[in-house]
Amino acid sequence: MMLFGVHLHQPVDNFDSVIEKAVNECYGPFFELLSRYPEFKFSFHSSGWILEKIKNEYKDVFENIKKCNIEFFTGGFYEPILVSIHSEDRIYQIHKLNKFLKENFNATPSGLWLTERVWDDEIISELKKCNIKYAIIDDYHFFASGYKEINGYYLTGMFEKLALFPISKELRYAIPFKEVNEAVNLLKNNLVMFDDIEKFGLWPGTNELVYKKGWLKEFIEKTIDESLHFSEFYKKNNPIAYVFIENLSYEEMTEWVMDAEDIIELQKEKKHCRFAKGSIWKRFFYKYKESNYLHKRMLCANKNESYYKLQTNDVYWHGIFGGIYLPNLRDNAYRYLIESDNLKDGYIDIDFDGNREIKKVFENSIFVFNCRGELIEFDDRKSKFNFLNTIKRYKEFYHLLNEEKKDDNKKVKTIHEMNIKKPKEIYFDDYFRYSFILRKKDNVNLEQLIKNEIPYLELDYYVKFEEDELIFDTKEGMSKKFKLFDKKIEYEIEGECVLEFNLHFANYNIKEGEFEGEEFSYFDEYTKRKVTIKFNSSRYFVYLIKTYNLTENGLKETVQGVSLVIENPGKGEIGIE
Repeated sequence: MMLFGVHLHQPVDNFDSVIEKAVNECYGPFFELLSRYPEFKFSFHSSGWILEKIKNEYKDVFENIKKCNIEFFTGGFYEPILVSIHSEDRIYQIHKLNKFLKENFNATPSGLWLTERVWDDEIISELKKCNIKYAIIDDYHFFASGYKEINGYYLTGMFEKLALFPISKELRYAIPFKEVNEAVNLLKNNLVMFDDIEKFGLWPGTNELVYKKGWLKEFIEKTIDESLHFSEFYKKNNPIAYVFIENLSYEEMTEWVMDAEDIIELQKEKKHCRFAKGSIWKRFFYKYKESNYLHKRMLCANKNESYYKLQTNDVYWHGIFGGIYLPNLRDNAYRYLIESDNLKDGYIDIDFDGNREIKKVFENSIFVFNCRGELIEFDDRKSKFNFLNTIKRYKEFYHLLNEEKKDDNKKVKTIHEMNIKKPKEIYFDDYFRYSFILRKKDNVNLEQLIKNEIPYLELDYYVKFEEDELIFDTKEGMSKKFKLFDKKIEYEIEGECVLEFNLHFANYNIKEGEFEGEEFSYFDEYTKRKVTIKFNSSRYFVYLIKTYNLTENGLKETVQGVSLVIENPGKGEIGIE
């Protein structure tokens, strides 16, 4: 007996070239092959936006989906982490996908694919309002909560009942990476395999294995008589037990959400204690301040379609996919935010950290300052682009691995077992990449700046503001004064310090180095905007902010922004035109 399912998702409005590659190498051949085996029963979940795109742009793939023997699973249309959004938004997202499935496949789902399997019993009420009978989580949820049986389903819920099916991690790691007979043999002790469809053609090396070498065809033919829909199993079998599950995600996610050093320690501890575990998905809002800020800005936005797109999960976290490190995902997210912004000025605690931010809205611009007088958001409303959409150079667990994994054979491996090749030097930040950052004035040079060896001045500021003028004073005699205009900020910096701007663009044809002058400007080809920073005649330094983040294809160098450091700032301005 086997409950087999696949999940399909791409970040909303991902590059067309990425979608086309995924269709050609994975989605297309998968459904073409499965359409030839109508007796093979399997389950399928897809985020709504990509399914809609496939319908409109890849009609042959969409028609092959219709030919398959599928039980459709629902979820959020734009693939949000359900517990991270408002209660009414959960219902809207699920209803929107249900509507699409009913109109195109005459399907009324009873099952729900839980985004990134982030379980929290807070969502049960909304699931029941959407007529959901069962959801899919991981066997790890049950093992970590003290339950051992995984071949079946459990009931949970304090006030309303919901069935939960455990996905077998053993099957996730075996299919399609072990020999077919070995994978089939594992079905004797494992019931559920529900995982990313991309492992069937898009992950490195899998296209040749799965289709050209015939792995999937052989697997289907050997399991076709064992295949069942979840709905059939649910109707014919009683639950294993009534239980309560810890608010976790799959095992790997509970590690990724931890700090780098703690992940290494946790992996060691797990060898000695099976109850050792990491943390909940929401901790990403602590780990990545940029994620938390974007999320809290979303919560206050107007509820149009861009608002719901902004709830897409991918940009809010990072594991072995690019996630928050991918500039295009952050650019898309800020576009949705600008399109749904409530356009209200404010002196409020936007990011829930106990300190109030100052938000100022103009016809063409949105500015947000934190309590230290640092510019943390600079939106151009016309091009819908945030020129402060940078990210700190975080230390990740894979930066700490001393040795590369050795290839013991030429077999295709799951992305969890990929080789990691690191550059010789990686630098990290102990501050956030905002603008109007003050650093200690102490024999500044380019190498020290790149290595983050010039101390950040952590000062307590007293804030005064009236209309469009802001003043941030300190006991140490340092001050920042700003006058805000549409598309421009005039500034004056007082005290012994160097001034740092960090800016984000869609492309970077920028010369790094040490210069003399009184102006820095850059024309961004994507937005067709020129950003100009003026200052007192001074020595200044320019370098690119680079991260080395893990992706499904290994470690990748990504330019996240450009840093401009002015030795003698004085008076000046920053603006766009």
